[in-house]
Amino acid sequence: MTRTGVRRRNVVAAVILAGMGGAAPAAAQSDAAPEPAAVSAEAFRGLGWLEGRWVGSGGGYDAFYEAYRFVNDSTLEQTTYPDDGFADPDGRSTMELRGGQVLKHRDGRAESAVVRLAGDTIRFQRLPPGRNGFTWIREDADTWTAVLDRPGRDPVVYTLRRLPGG
Repeated sequence: MTRTGVRRRNVVAAVILAGMGGAAPAAAQSDAAPEPAAVSAEAFRGLGWLEGRWVGSGGGYDAFYEAYRFVNDSTLEQTTYPDDGFADPDGRSTMELRGGQVLKHRDGRAESAVVRLAGDTIRFQRLPPGRNGFTWIREDADTWTAVLDRPGRDPVVYTLRRLPGG
């Protein structure tokens, strides 16, 4: 197995354990959805590593393009693009710190809540509860991984790499 394959397997295993809270298997846990995490303004600013332009791959995609920027001290904007020209966006969402919680909004509605923000890991629970969640893990200054849950199947893993000048 390649070094990347080993790292990806380790990331997936870590996400599964993190999603379980390091506790019993999911079947033994309560069906209650995790509560949104308490997030300080300082912790939210710590997401600055996301700022910039990224190319992603995985999950059946050869390449996809995203850019992140802080709009203000409590809003991080995610913009998606169909190509590496970054000219005409085809999607936009925001992560908003409000009342000590972070919600990810798209098209004017909250679609997920941050339920864990620790170090270089962000865990999201989709809304309404019961839908699949996802986790973002910073691997280094120029790489992060997004892992999307798929109950009963292997998770989908995307790798994002910072573009030069981004």
